Amino acid sequence: MTESTFAIYKCILKSSEEREAQINVAQAQKIFGQVLNSFPKMYKKLKGGVEVPYTNSLLRSDEGIFIFRISDPKGLQLVDVSQNPYDVTNYPPCFVIFDNRDGICQMAIERRSDAFNSNTDKVRDLFEDQLRAALAAYKLDIQINIKKRIGEFWEVVHERIAQKDIVKNVKFSFPNPKNVAPIEHLESLDADIIKYMTTVATALKATKGILQYDAEKNKSLDLKEEGDFANMVALCCVNGYDLSVQFENYGEFKYGEEKRMVQSLNPIYIAEYVRGADEDSYAHGRHSELEEWLDNILVYAKDYDDGHEIVKKRKGRNKPALRK
Repeated sequence: MTESTFAIYKCILKSSEEREAQINVAQAQKIFGQVLNSFPKMYKKLKGGVEVPYTNSLLRSDEGIFIFRISDPKGLQLVDVSQNPYDVTNYPPCFVIFDNRDGICQMAIERRSDAFNSNTDKVRDLFEDQLRAALAAYKLDIQINIKKRIGEFWEVVHERIAQKDIVKNVKFSFPNPKNVAPIEHLESLDADIIKYMTTVATALKATKGILQYDAEKNKSLDLKEEGDFANMVALCCVNGYDLSVQFENYGEFKYGEEKRMVQSLNPIYIAEYVRGADEDSYAHGRHSELEEWLDNILVYAKDYDDGHEIVKKRKGRNKPALRK
């Protein structure tokens, strides 16, 4: 079974008063749990001011872990193999997990192309607005931040491959050397293709040339930190050229931009947790697969910062050494 991809967020509880008073964290998390347990309906405003409800439901809450399922009231017409429509409309759902165990307070949102257009921040905003309104009665406020960091190219690639994420394509962008500052290290490289790309860009008076490598269907590109490919990566990193990798689950990673913390999860683990499978063994101290997944996220998250938005490509990155 294909694994699901979840974007990870940090929930920050704070005082809603003007002079943000210190809060009792344990008490705040208790209130937060009560609000999640009685989560209100959410509505989508359509053109003309008409409001329709999102189909959100709490599937299970136990020991500080809350499993929600939410669908966007934007139906997709189901069709058969001949593209003839069925008499039903599908509202693809995504899962939302809150980990409100003592001292944790994190959130995971499933990213699906057929639910909210893969925009987990939109789902975050929906929950954040509703939670903020509900917590105001307790003089509390909440901010749900993206877990993120700026990762070096190979660090990100190795991390995604370790998550068994397929590399669908790699794209290099080489600018016309007349339009940019001197290209560092080009003469020292045995990289005829790069020289050719920049020469053609100059001859055509183009601003840049793009080189893209695509994987075969259902296969992954084999990215290795050695040889000519590594040299091309290093050249792009040194000179600040555009360099991106398209992963099957993560999506597009653009070098130099902040990357989200995303984790893969077998959907069977959610189904088992909601169903309460093997409760007897859990009672004897063994954690469910979902709990172990959440425990691991807490460990990985220590290497990430958090912020409400993703910052686009930064300037003046550290320059990695070229591979030989």
